[in-house]
Amino acid sequence: MADIQVARPNQLGEIYDRILARSFPADELVDRETFLTYATWGEVLVSLDAPEQVAAVAVADYSSTTELLLVEYLAVAPESREGGWGKKLFKAALKRWSELMSPGAFLAELERPDGHRASAEFGDPVRRLKFYDRLGFKCLALPYYQPALSPEQHPVMDLILSVLVTNPEWLSADGSRFTEGARLEAMLLERMPEPTPGEAAAWETLLLATRDPEGIELVDLSDLKRVPRSVPFA
Repeated sequence: MADIQVARPNQLGEIYDRILARSFPADELVDRETFLTYATWGEVLVSLDAPEQVAAVAVADYSSTTELLLVEYLAVAPESREGGWGKKLFKAALKRWSELMSPGAFLAELERPDGHRASAEFGDPVRRLKFYDRLGFKCLALPYYQPALSPEQHPVMDLILSVLVTNPEWLSADGSRFTEGARLEAMLLERMPEPTPGEAAAWETLLLATRDPEGIELVDLSDLKRVPRSVPFA
């Protein structure tokens, strides 16, 4: 497998068309123009299976004001999915992003298996949870959902916000709680300053849950019964 590389600007269109657009439901993917416009150097990492041929991609959104890094997308080209590219790329991506940005924690949005079905096109939520669990991620006990990415798209309920904390000062003394809820709320507001009317209740419930003075409980990804589901949208 080739070494991980920072994506070049002339690769972004291929990454979107050949991998991202074929790997995520429409409501979970930003539009092509937004991706090409706002992709920042170092936040899009790729692995190549042949000269100039992208096999897998990892896309981050790093917030310098909060020092949180959200793994927006991790995807493998459909024709390369049996080669173990995703695991190798993601481990390398965590290391590279640590070197480039030094986030205090990595975040990843995952589908709840009790709210999303497995499919050949978009993958299996159960396998995805196990994948992140093996990498050391925990679940933040929040009623998490993905806000609508544009006026033409819909919010996505029944998601999990998982976290891998790299700054031990962001944890409670016993390691059971994430104590930087204010950072998390600030990042959410950066990404979604105004909810659509139909998701206002879900949005306010989510923000309120980040403000627990004792911190946000960390839950094993195998124990989702302890994680509240998002409020339904109107």
